[in-house]
Amino acid sequence: MFSRIHSSSEKDYKSANNITFEAMQQGAALFDHATFAMDRGYDDNKMFLKLDELKQDYVIRLKSNRKLFNPSKWTPATELRNRRKGKVKTSIFYKVKDHDAYLSHVKVQITASRKDIYLVLVYGITEHQMMLATNKEIRSKEDVIWMARIYFSRWKIEEYFRCKKQVFQFENFCVRKLRAINALRVSIIKSANPVKEKVLFCYYRLAKGISGILSYAKEGVRLWFRTKRPTYRQLCLPQAIFS
Repeated sequence: MFSRIHSSSEKDYKSANNITFEAMQQGAALFDHATFAMDRGYDDNKMFLKLDELKQDYVIRLKSNRKLFNPSKWTPATELRNRRKGKVKTSIFYKVKDHDAYLSHVKVQITASRKDIYLVLVYGITEHQMMLATNKEIRSKEDVIWMARIYFSRWKIEEYFRCKKQVFQFENFCVRKLRAINALRVSIIKSANPVKEKVLFCYYRLAKGISGILSYAKEGVRLWFRTKRPTYRQLCLPQAIFS
């Protein structure tokens, strides 16, 4: 839906936040009302305020230094986490397998907007209990489970980033012009391995398509495409020249 390679050396470049805001705006325009599942890197007051402005829902993992308002004072999120225990048991699909998780939640406020939101705590998946902030309404244990599963559904995004780094060596990727890496064609899909419904992650298959195209391009990608020529190449003169 939205994937962009950007550089601070681009003309009129402002910031990485602006790129993120563009993605949010595109999601809001396509789906009208969406839920954004975001990792700790997006635990930023600017992100919460932007999502509120766009009237979108979110489930964002919090950093350990985040403070929350509950019930009458600002308290470290880790302190709220350590006071509680997971009472709702569920199965969470994470890193290609199911895990038993224990969940809890509490109503809080965040410094960005001072609106009531929920802190959802996830125990048993990682070394430190996960802290998720969501503005979606929670009325039952099923809602709590749904919030956790929304967040863990974003694992495919991590697979996507890992695929780009490993297959295309993006961390060692040096180009002079962004156009060179942004100009991928539909032919990549045609050359890729079949993308079937049972395939949970398809980018490695698409990568094979890219590799297949570039392996034939000794002097540029354009040499992989056949030049379309007319069937007859004889010289044709306008009839009027003989009259």
